Amino acid sequence: MKTTSRRIVVDADVKSKCGGLQKSANDADFTPIREVLQSMLDVCHRVVLSDDLKSEMDARGGQWFMRWLRMMKVRRKVVWLSPGVDDLFKRIARDRTIDAERRRRIAKDAHVLNLAIAADGLLLSCDDVLRRDWQGLPDRHQPQRRVAILNPEKQTPTTCLAAFDRGVQSRIR
Repeated sequence: MKTTSRRIVVDADVKSKCGGLQKSANDADFTPIREVLQSMLDVCHRVVLSDDLKSEMDARGGQWFMRWLRMMKVRRKVVWLSPGVDDLFKRIARDRTIDAERRRRIAKDAHVLNLAIAADGLLLSCDDVLRRDWQGLPDRHQPQRRVAILNPEKQTPTTCLAAFDRGVQSRIR
């Protein structure tokens, strides 16, 4: 069965959770995340970046991730997008029925979700707060395009890879 190429957004928090290049006692903690990223390299999937996301990534550690990203660039598997600010995020920022702290967190991650909406609707993120903040929003604030937020720390690499192959099947989950 042929795998469909997907454009996947990788949140900056994944970079810092990949660890360094040297062997360490924590390598087992990094393994599931590395397996998912390695499969993106081995299969036909692409990573999606924007200037905002790249700036956020540059501020974090993660030598293993940077080596992986260089290999993705060499294989021409990096897609640059620069979506404008979606009206959805402006509406959420003005909605006083959503508490101020939650609006602040959503605004902080809006560029990542906006990028996922502009790409193929797949976001790899270890940030469960991001998922919780979006899950409980009323339907009027749900994006038109479905977005699947996959956590490589909590979901098995097999589950993440199956989601990549399947594409987005449901709204933010």
